[in-house]
Amino acid sequence: MNKFWIVLVMLLPMNLVTSDIVNAEDALVRIEIFTEIVSKRTWNIPGTFDKTYTWQFENQKYIALMAIDEQSYNRIRNNKKKRMYNHRHFAPMVYKGVESLKELIRELNRVIPQSWSEERKVNFVLAFVQAVVYENDQTTGYDEYYKYPTETLAESRGDCEDTSMLFACILSGLGFELALFDLPRHLAVGVKGNFTGWRVSYKNDNYYFCETTNRSYTLGMMSKRYRNVNVTVIPITPTPVPPEQGRPRTVQPPPKSPAPPSPERAFQDGIDLYLKARYNEAIKSLQLALAGFSNPEKRAEVYIYLGAAEYAFEEGRTSIAEARAKARFQKALRENPNQELPWPDHPKFAPWFKEVRRESIGELTISTSLPETEIWIYGNGIDGRVVVAGTNPINLRLFKGSYTIKGIYAGRSKEQTINIIPDIRKELKIEIELPPSVDDIPPKIELVDPSRTADVDQKIQIVAEVTDNISVKSVYLFYAFSRSGTEPSKYDRIALTSVLDRYFGDIPSQREAGYIWYYLTATDTEGNEGKTKKRNLEIKPSRRETPPEQQPPTIEFLSPPRVAHINQRILVKARVTDDAAVKSVYLFYRFSHSRISEPSEYDWIALTKTVLDMYTGYIPSQNKAGYVWYYLGATDTEGSQSKSAKRLLEIELGTQDTSKPSPFPNRSKAPKHQGIWVNYAWSNNVFQDRASVFDLNSGDSISLTYLSEGKNHQTFAAQFDFSNQNPMNINSIFQWAPALEESPMVFTALGGVAGYLSDRFSNESIYITPILGVGLKLYPLDRVSIDAICSFKLPSNFDTTYLYHYEIGTRIYINDLLNLKLGYSQFHLGSGTIKRMQIGLGFTF
Repeated sequence: MNKFWIVLVMLLPMNLVTSDIVNAEDALVRIEIFTEIVSKRTWNIPGTFDKTYTWQFENQKYIALMAIDEQSYNRIRNNKKKRMYNHRHFAPMVYKGVESLKELIRELNRVIPQSWSEERKVNFVLAFVQAVVYENDQTTGYDEYYKYPTETLAESRGDCEDTSMLFACILSGLGFELALFDLPRHLAVGVKGNFTGWRVSYKNDNYYFCETTNRSYTLGMMSKRYRNVNVTVIPITPTPVPPEQGRPRTVQPPPKSPAPPSPERAFQDGIDLYLKARYNEAIKSLQLALAGFSNPEKRAEVYIYLGAAEYAFEEGRTSIAEARAKARFQKALRENPNQELPWPDHPKFAPWFKEVRRESIGELTISTSLPETEIWIYGNGIDGRVVVAGTNPINLRLFKGSYTIKGIYAGRSKEQTINIIPDIRKELKIEIELPPSVDDIPPKIELVDPSRTADVDQKIQIVAEVTDNISVKSVYLFYAFSRSGTEPSKYDRIALTSVLDRYFGDIPSQREAGYIWYYLTATDTEGNEGKTKKRNLEIKPSRRETPPEQQPPTIEFLSPPRVAHINQRILVKARVTDDAAVKSVYLFYRFSHSRISEPSEYDWIALTKTVLDMYTGYIPSQNKAGYVWYYLGATDTEGSQSKSAKRLLEIELGTQDTSKPSPFPNRSKAPKHQGIWVNYAWSNNVFQDRASVFDLNSGDSISLTYLSEGKNHQTFAAQFDFSNQNPMNINSIFQWAPALEESPMVFTALGGVAGYLSDRFSNESIYITPILGVGLKLYPLDRVSIDAICSFKLPSNFDTTYLYHYEIGTRIYINDLLNLKLGYSQFHLGSGTIKRMQIGLGFTF
């Protein structure tokens, strides 16, 4: 007896579910599928509403026209007694669903050719089911809510369990063996057979995965998120529905129907039907009007009435109806942000409409100082909306999102991007800069007695008359040498000098016979450019007896740069020598993203001669990482030219651009100076009462110093002093200090020895004594340093008196090559004092 009650309790939920399904009457009254449709087709069966499905399969369009019984659909939709998600109930749902879809299954069985493979048939039905719009259960008011197959067809939307159940019912009715796959928070279908792709093995059978919620998936395709999860397999026994006897299996086109009404007429009919509470018919008419209207304001009005009609038609499901009505109101505002509700005092729609407007619409005020300015608006569904603004601002309502606002006036324009926030007013001022009235007449250039021939090593003077109705800004001569007479691809350039309206310049002499191609350009202060036609003159062999010097200049890079940082100027140093005399040295450079492909063109700058044969210049800083190709070209006074080998400089991200800051953030900014100094010091007095055997530093002296220093850089110095007195004094002092982070001050340590050469003693002539001391360095500026030093010499066997010494000096780094030192020092020897002034000149490298 106890077992009987246990079984009865266990079977009771199943019976309730199956009884609920049995009561779900077949709402699908009629269906036909066509491969083309010539006009709008409706069944016009009393008590039904029509549904149209369109899907694509193998480049063929299919249309399914359905008539659904309205009372049966409402009874199914309002039946909420059993809406649980439990895989134990799925199999009975499929078996009963096949019965309710028998008309659809027969129509599909009629349309699908018998010659198709099983895989094509499955993919055809899958494409039909994937036409259902995905909608999760949150819109229904339930956490998990399954729909009956006819309910899914009637509403054209559903989630994974709804579309999977519809797909399983159709395949089962067509005779396929299948299974339902119960995955974590997902339901899919598996088809038994010998196919390809992802499959699940169950009792020695393979079921291939079918995803019903993604139109891009076919039989055997599975999302990555479900490939390694637990699957509950629910096998389904096929219940095939035989095709209706005597009905042909060909696809017939529907009969022609009367031409549809105009959008205006359909809109008015929809309003009339809505006012008569014939909501289903009003929805159809309004949808027809919506498809015909292109005017945004008209479409916005249609959306308002369509949302109200759909809400009234589905008011039995209040939460869903409210969400859809609000969605329609939002579409109306997107079409026309200024749209108002036709019934401003409607008790339900008025609060919703205000809420949707507040959450969707922002206001933008546009002003400009120019009259009649065209304002073009792009973005967020608006493609070139045009309004006219002037000195008075205009106010616009725009849907939330990002827009590009473009102002146009007198052929000039300006664009700005603005983000519209709901229920917030933003202001935008469009300021269009108009160019001043300009002269567009280029300067006029005429050559005066242009030469046709010249000799080797002969300079060719070019004289031109340049006139302009404004003012000539610059005149350039472009020239290039060609041995064969064909026009060269590149030209050199020199600026011409002016005397009144005449301009003069020389084409450099050439070392060999050939042809010179040249032309002139003139630019005025308004940027207009005039140009002469290209000419050439013949260079004939020279008749002089002594051939010119043919040895080209020699170019040697000194420490060529290989790596630099972003926004860093790169110093290039080179030594250029020639048997004659160097005339010009140019640095050619070009930025490239690749170290493999050499650029086809180079920019150039002239290098500056510093001392002797030294030339320096800077490659301009780059604002991005990559590579700089560069080389040098040199020309001597005899016209001989030479080029260096092409080199590659890598531009790396600077310390300030990396995610890990440098421990010395200013070290890369403050320069480091190193070089050799020659200092001369003279004393203003020498005391007579000496307390020491030797006057250690009483006379004039010369110092030779090597120094490496800089703010936040380590300091190192080696100094040698020579004093030609009796005794001769030679000091060797070394100075060192560590680098202190972000400090303009550093303390240094000094140490060294002093040597004395003397003939005062007969037994020894060289004496040595140690030197100790400390120093202080200050860096008020990157190119200025201040030194303060204090030192003393210890007594020795020949000198029993301490010598104290201190000095202060300033070094000024004038440029990258030269620097100057000025200083003052005092020596205290016993009771006497020696004062000295110092001046020095240095060379930095």
